[in-house]
Amino acid sequence: MAIRHITETTDGLRALGPYSLATVAENGSVKVAGQIGITPEGTLPEGIGPQTEQALRNVVSILGEMGIGLDRVTMVNARLADTALAGEFNQAYGAFLGEGPYPARETIEAGIPYPGALVELTAEGWLQNLDW
Repeated sequence: MAIRHITETTDGLRALGPYSLATVAENGSVKVAGQIGITPEGTLPEGIGPQTEQALRNVVSILGEMGIGLDRVTMVNARLADTALAGEFNQAYGAFLGEGPYPARETIEAGIPYPGALVELTAEGWLQNLDW
């Protein structure tokens, strides 16, 4: 099975380690690697709300490299540095996604291996067509 690797976006987003930002299998399965709330310029905003919004912007940017948007995402995995942040996370997440429908989601508390990062998001979805 052929796999396409997304290693950077046109707006300058790059992986922070030895991994692809996303992969696309020839069957149309899309996997977006963990995204924290860091900007393409390397700034990590303060607070769970701004970090959630930026992490979602990063996911949207990566999906855009494949010509798709959040409407093609079927599952989001959210890792929070502290479950006490869940309420603020849900507010920012819901505000960004709007009225829905929303993808399925799992939210857990986990260590995030980047100093100051409060949230990390992964996403899974499907391409509408395979014209690549």
